[in-house]
Amino acid sequence: MSATHVLLSAWSVAFITLLSLDGTATESRSQFSRLNITVGIYGISEPYILSSLPYVLPGFLGGLDYIGPRYNFQISATVLSGRHTVMVRDCIELAQYLYLVPQFYYSRPRDGSLFLLLHTGCNEIYDLSAMSLEWNTLVLSSAGPNTSGLSSLLRLFHNLISSSVVDFTQMIIVLQELLRYFSWSTIAIVRDKDTLYYSLVDVMTSLNENAKDKLTITVYNLHNITSMNDGLLLTEIKNHARIILLLMNAATVRGFLSKAHNASMTNGEYVYIFMEPYYNERRYGKLAWNINQADDLDVKEGFRSLLFVTSTCHGRHTGNKALMNKFKNESIVNYGGVYWEREEPINAFFMYKLVKLVGQILDGALQAGMNVHDGYSVADLFRERTFTVERSPMRTDKYNRVLFDYCVKDFNFEHGTWNTVCGRCVRVSRKD
Repeated sequence: MSATHVLLSAWSVAFITLLSLDGTATESRSQFSRLNITVGIYGISEPYILSSLPYVLPGFLGGLDYIGPRYNFQISATVLSGRHTVMVRDCIELAQYLYLVPQFYYSRPRDGSLFLLLHTGCNEIYDLSAMSLEWNTLVLSSAGPNTSGLSSLLRLFHNLISSSVVDFTQMIIVLQELLRYFSWSTIAIVRDKDTLYYSLVDVMTSLNENAKDKLTITVYNLHNITSMNDGLLLTEIKNHARIILLLMNAATVRGFLSKAHNASMTNGEYVYIFMEPYYNERRYGKLAWNINQADDLDVKEGFRSLLFVTSTCHGRHTGNKALMNKFKNESIVNYGGVYWEREEPINAFFMYKLVKLVGQILDGALQAGMNVHDGYSVADLFRERTFTVERSPMRTDKYNRVLFDYCVKDFNFEHGTWNTVCGRCVRVSRKD
């Protein structure tokens, strides 16, 4: 087995082959490999967002490293990078390089290998999904599309398999299920200027307009907690709802609840809900009351009225420690990723699991005598099923999205800790 890695900052040509895996001599690969796979990897090269290549590529390559020798696949992986893509900082800038995908697809060697595209997420997912249908190939993505209420898109995304720890559709479904579980129909939403939460509210309110069980929602924008007009905002909330959804960084939640406590709005009459997609202190903050501030006790009292929703339900450790350390080190050393000391490479880990699942499916399809080059048929093997990968279940829905279970935690005042009180009540259904 051989593997060649290059620094993303060194990319200056159109296509860079990052990985070549096989268990035989080069001239006899095709003769002895069960399946030849050509992989194209498309995404943001710099570590500006958590779904960019520096944070997911170690998982992609680690998965390919595993399934190559495990199933006797010959794999060649290539990052599709133009001369200017090293400066791409966001999805808007990445869009201008979409042409690299068909350019690579049509220029690759015609050796009968299976073509697989790995995508790190952006709006190009719609164009790439359309290409996958035209070419009858599979697309793996670290960012699922927003498909809520859009059943007509089921065919467009037929060949797409996604696993995203930040999935708007799933987050919205979880919040709706939580409100439905407690029979709450009138809520206030307070959001800060964080782009994730700001956009989440826009999608949620838009979908609510056409929902069968429509919620009564009032939205308030909180631009700065330190300059918050306590009396005006809290009075307006009092007049509209007793259920308040706080879509903001954990530090802002802390400041808000301190002010709410001083306004006698944490006395059991009000319920506050805070949601984080997964534990990441650098991105979402840490929900803590004891930080040696003057309002520590006010916050602790306020936490009595708070429900904490997260997909990190059983501690922060999400996988094999040695494997996680390997991904984190590769991300930092090889690709310029930036992590806090105890931060885990969760994006890479979920991509690793997704690629392992693809290997498992392809192996089963070969054993069953299926035509694995028929991406449309292979994609159906993923749909609405439960698999076991890395000793844990992976559920998929009708859009071939990997589903995440969220839990609800409340505050144990005596011990000053968060305890899980409801796990399955906010489980995302395959039918949503």
